[in-house]
Amino acid sequence: MRTSIFFASVYAATATSTSVTTLTADTFGEHIGGAKGVFVKFFAPWCGHCKAMAPDWEKLGDTYADSEKYEIAELDCAEETNRDICSAQGVKGFPTVKAYPLGSSDGEVYEGERTYEGFKTFVSDGGLNAICSSANKDVCSESDLKDLEKLEALGAEEIKKRIGEHETKLAEAKTLFETTLKELQEKYKNAAEALEETQKQLNVPLKKLKSVSFSDTHDEL
Repeated sequence: MRTSIFFASVYAATATSTSVTTLTADTFGEHIGGAKGVFVKFFAPWCGHCKAMAPDWEKLGDTYADSEKYEIAELDCAEETNRDICSAQGVKGFPTVKAYPLGSSDGEVYEGERTYEGFKTFVSDGGLNAICSSANKDVCSESDLKDLEKLEALGAEEIKKRIGEHETKLAEAKTLFETTLKELQEKYKNAAEALEETQKQLNVPLKKLKSVSFSDTHDEL
């Protein structure tokens, strides 16, 4: 009887809301870029921050459970079969929350407050709504539509070329950042080790020097 209660308690503690869609590598493409804007939490079960955020995410799922416009989802990156899709989506830490607007498979990392109110405000303010694109011209402003049509006039090959150039520059900037960060970390490590060694060498003799005292009176010459 106790065993049954124990396992029931464990299940209740770990089960997620049925209102949150569980995605996998096989189903990810079926949900993203479709008729709904999708809010996705990329997580790992062992992640403490993920566990802390879980109740708010489940509450968000309950809030939009019957929505015809929005879907709240999550994907377990600790599952071996899901690792490639998590990597492809640029997930490097947990939890990572990304917004995929209606009709778009290009997700943007959510940088807002990781609370129910923060998530809900983002969604209700249109964070998952369709964005101006060739596939969704009806949501474009007059100005955005003109800009879009100018880009379309460049042709597929030129657009592809420019995307490649921009992505290359971004990759180079990222590499420079990571290289610089690594160099700074190495300098910090060396400086910390040097400080520790100096402290070891000087703390004892300094303590002895400070133990010496003299009277305030001195013999006059």
